[in-house]
Amino acid sequence: MKIIAVDFETANERRASACSVGLAWIDGGNVVRVEERLIRPKEMRFSGFNIGIHGIHPEDVEDAPEFPDVMDEFADDFAGALMLAHNASFDMSVWRASADLYGLAYPSFDYLCTVQMTRRVWPELPSHKLNALGRHLCISFKHHNAAEDASVCGQVALAVAADLGAPHIPAVPALIDMVPGRMYAGGYVPCSCGGTSWRRTPVRRPVSNVAVPQAAILAGKTIVFTGSLERMSRDEARRAAEALGGKVASSVSSLTDLVIAGPGAGRRLARAKKHGVTVIGEDTWLKLIGG
Repeated sequence: MKIIAVDFETANERRASACSVGLAWIDGGNVVRVEERLIRPKEMRFSGFNIGIHGIHPEDVEDAPEFPDVMDEFADDFAGALMLAHNASFDMSVWRASADLYGLAYPSFDYLCTVQMTRRVWPELPSHKLNALGRHLCISFKHHNAAEDASVCGQVALAVAADLGAPHIPAVPALIDMVPGRMYAGGYVPCSCGGTSWRRTPVRRPVSNVAVPQAAILAGKTIVFTGSLERMSRDEARRAAEALGGKVASSVSSLTDLVIAGPGAGRRLARAKKHGVTVIGEDTWLKLIGG
């Protein structure tokens, strides 16, 4: 089975703003090939926050191909592969949002989230961020370089398999109560771990460019709003979240499930990135609550 780790960097807070992709192929217990491609976003808007994370500037991608051409180069590799991503909910949402933006078909493959894998296998670690795992495994790398992140993601998955005594990475899910996610032409099913059965509800690909989760996704979830909201007041947003079972908090931590970020988002957005928390904009939030 082909096993490929993927990592995206984005130009701004929108998922459909991929500006770099890193890919790492795993075979025979090793990372055997690593590739990186710069991507010219359709909307050439780079936020200072994102530039500060990955160091990619608009002039760096001015002459780069756009998302369809970059991903088409590796289309045969993706087909039927097992994909890996660290915080797969982010990287797969970038993939889907970018495909939706250009009207592309989703590729078909299963995928695993190495964040969920490491939380399951090494719960004693204080952090499961990629750079923290690199230190744990004595791997030196440049964090937020897409190629190096993809390579370390692959090495982390290999280390998990070795720690479990699994013969290969595809054997890991059965040992940790994980069900692989899946992307396919009509939608996707998120990766799940530890009996979170609500995550296994298939999400149909919508006509718009954002997959609309089920309302039950807010049940028991901790939500933080940051920045300004333009289409509802903060109090209206809080009431909507609570009506759907969510709990609204004032600060971001590793226990936060979702951050809704609007213009002017600052420290809380930075903390969300630090903790690997899913971040969405107001438009996606309105779709999420059905408004």
